[in-house]
Amino acid sequence: MKYLVPAGAASFLVLSACVTDAPTSPDTEDPFIRVGLSGGARINIDTTEDRSDPTQQCIKASGTNVDVNIIWSDPGGMRNASFAVFPGVIDSSSVAVGPDAPDVTWRVENSPSGRGSIIIGFTPPGPGEVRTGATADFTMRVDPTGSAITADARDTSGNQVVFDQFDIRQQDDAITCING
Repeated sequence: MKYLVPAGAASFLVLSACVTDAPTSPDTEDPFIRVGLSGGARINIDTTEDRSDPTQQCIKASGTNVDVNIIWSDPGGMRNASFAVFPGVIDSSSVAVGPDAPDVTWRVENSPSGRGSIIIGFTPPGPGEVRTGATADFTMRVDPTGSAITADARDTSGNQVVFDQFDIRQQDDAITCING
């Protein structure tokens, strides 16, 4: 686990390589997802890390508001991506997504059943080119008794990666997490 990268730095990393030539050979590599959380602890978790240890599957928050920075990327081109919290709500007024429309389209869905989601779509830049990533910064409100997050991404070749469930627990929870 790593400390949270400031949102501006993460956004610059993704946006600096946003468009590239489409791959000329088959793309068999899965997309990449990095989630940064700040709400009592600052951590980064990504889809390449081993989280088989139960203490690597949760974080303890110091309240119900958790700031999120998420990066979705694939050098062969991205098609779509999403992030969800349940139970929880994504504060749609806090969402900042880069790159801007029309390069990337996005929407927030907060369902009556208690699931908050952000869905990202990537617009192809032009013939022979692909869009390689996006970043989103937002605040989510988690349930005081605990919530879980997931994310996924699909590239232009159909490869998909799923960010397995990661729990957000409160400080007084008896379960041991990354931060105690």
